[in-house]
Amino acid sequence: MYKTKTYSQQFQWKKEVEYYRKITEVEKDNWEAYHYLGQALLKLEQWPECVTAYQNALKLNPNLPGIHQKIGDALQQQAKA
Repeated sequence: MYKTKTYSQQFQWKKEVEYYRKITEVEKDNWEAYHYLGQALLKLEQWPECVTAYQNALKLNPNLPGIHQKIGDALQQQAKA
């Protein structure tokens, strides 16, 4: 996941999304990958996909701190768009 931190630092959100999508295709139980995918999609303002990624992370890790807030924030942004 070091590679994606570099993408984030360089604001290369599309590459980060591509990377995490590949991970989630192979590791369907990787809640961290879904969480980071949601964050990258949030930066790209891709609200529906962002919510889905966060919901997948939540299903895999129901005790994930702050995830409900992130889902709510993304849904609010989606409603404004």
